[in-house]
Amino acid sequence: MSVFIASGSSVVTRLIETACVKSDMQAMTFESTSEFLKELKNLKPEIIFIDESFEKKNNQINISRLKEAEDIGEAFIIFTSTNTSFSQIAYNKGADAFLPVPFSKTKFDSIIRQISGKPKQIMITSGSPDDISGLQAALKSTGFSLLSARSGEECITETHRLFPDMILCDYTLVDMPGLELCRRIKKTSLASHIPVMILSKESEAEIIEACFEAGVQDVLLYPYEQEENINKITSVIAPPKKGQKVKALVIDDSPMIRNLISKMFKQLGFIVTAAENGLEGLKAAQEDKPDIITCDYDMPVMNGWDFCIEAKKQKEINDIPIIMVTARGTGVDKKKGKVLGVTEYLIKPFKAETLTKIVNRALSDAKKRKEREAISKYVASDVLQNVSDVIEGIKDREPEEKFITLLFVDIVSFTPKCERYEPRKIIKILNSFFSEMIKVLLSHEAIVDKLIGDAIVTRFDSGDKKKDAINAVTSAHEMLISLENNKTNWLEPIEIRIGINSGPVILGNIGSEDFRLDFTMIGDNVNIAQRLESQAPPQGCLISSSTYELVQEQVEVGLSKDLTLKGKSETVEAFPLITVRDISSANVR
Repeated sequence: MSVFIASGSSVVTRLIETACVKSDMQAMTFESTSEFLKELKNLKPEIIFIDESFEKKNNQINISRLKEAEDIGEAFIIFTSTNTSFSQIAYNKGADAFLPVPFSKTKFDSIIRQISGKPKQIMITSGSPDDISGLQAALKSTGFSLLSARSGEECITETHRLFPDMILCDYTLVDMPGLELCRRIKKTSLASHIPVMILSKESEAEIIEACFEAGVQDVLLYPYEQEENINKITSVIAPPKKGQKVKALVIDDSPMIRNLISKMFKQLGFIVTAAENGLEGLKAAQEDKPDIITCDYDMPVMNGWDFCIEAKKQKEINDIPIIMVTARGTGVDKKKGKVLGVTEYLIKPFKAETLTKIVNRALSDAKKRKEREAISKYVASDVLQNVSDVIEGIKDREPEEKFITLLFVDIVSFTPKCERYEPRKIIKILNSFFSEMIKVLLSHEAIVDKLIGDAIVTRFDSGDKKKDAINAVTSAHEMLISLENNKTNWLEPIEIRIGINSGPVILGNIGSEDFRLDFTMIGDNVNIAQRLESQAPPQGCLISSSTYELVQEQVEVGLSKDLTLKGKSETVEAFPLITVRDISSANVR
């Protein structure tokens, strides 16, 4: 990290510079205002230490003006002074942190933690180890570093020695009420900025109200390790990002707001890109592919609404969550934003904690959506909905008998092909085949039940018998045509067989409740569809008489055949599909 130290005292300069070197940070020192301002624009440091002595000597130096400067406003500004009572004055001036001189290594490190990827420290004060063991495990796994105290006095002593990033304490401690601890922490100049949360087994309104009146950040109800509590903590102090850093794009025509939000993102561990209007933001989004975007409403060149419209048109970036930063937060605005793809609203003026909560919520929702999309590649769409319903507490889907249309398709003589090619090429052939066929099936509302080897098992069960049957035969017709038209795309020609049958089946979860369930279909009509597929001619389709009765006005078929199917004592009447009417394409045999 690049660091500037602006001080009129050589002693203060040396103290800060030494601490920076020990923390592997490069520091440049300044006594001259002109040189300081010149290098600020050239080098754009990430951290600026401004000592009280430097500010007194140089009237041009104003922290709030520095924060508004377009080129340098993203820097983290630390105000230093030998007078500890200047703490609140520093924050009022617009400083991001206050460092008393002289200072301890722990105090210095506590400030640097705010903008580095190092684990944030949480002080847990409790006299009940068993009650907080789950919370401790959850926080450690989330990436926090933990400190502990058994009493209020010990917590106060350790806080002034170690300066944690947050304090969690019992509502009732062995030596004082938790609210008294909070009040005493808030009265000390060097620790007043540390957020305090109360651990409470009671949820009475009077207790919660008293906590907030005492300056408590939030109340965590028992059991303390529950996800809601962890989310409350991470919304105030974020754990270090694991793996690849998350990227944010900040779009705002106000340098002050742009720099403010950018700085907040950096403190959360994001890599930040900024743009001053929607058009620039669109270009930046296309180039950087950020994980989240904040966008102002009113901007020149391209406003926030137009940015959302254009972003949603582009496949590469249309799923990125967008947070609209605006003073307009009416119900109409939010409804309009929802239509345009706005994920969340951040209403001006706002606090850092509000931005953090909204960002975490938007990223969490985006992650869940991507997980759902990823899982949908492995399970049928209605199975995925069934799982979601169970998770949400909705009753599990009951077994049911339902009239549906089934379609089985597989590749003719695929086993010999496997003997001729190496595994990698076989997988490539299969994946290309599945992609082409499933694209056709989904365009006609099919539910892909499963993939078995080189076979695709699908069902059409909208509840409209005729519509389902028509969708099935249309899918079969288009799959055959697709293979005919794309012969040159394969390593060698691929032919398929298709079998279609309509009738009642049993749909339900089959398997072990304790291990694994498979939502699938069973019954005689499933077997018939599979047997029809196995007896269909290469590059052909057989449909059962029950399916034909539903689609006879829409299809042309060959002469019926009475087939003897394995497992059936009676013959089954079937028709070879020739074409589907009203589709302008070549016939298939």
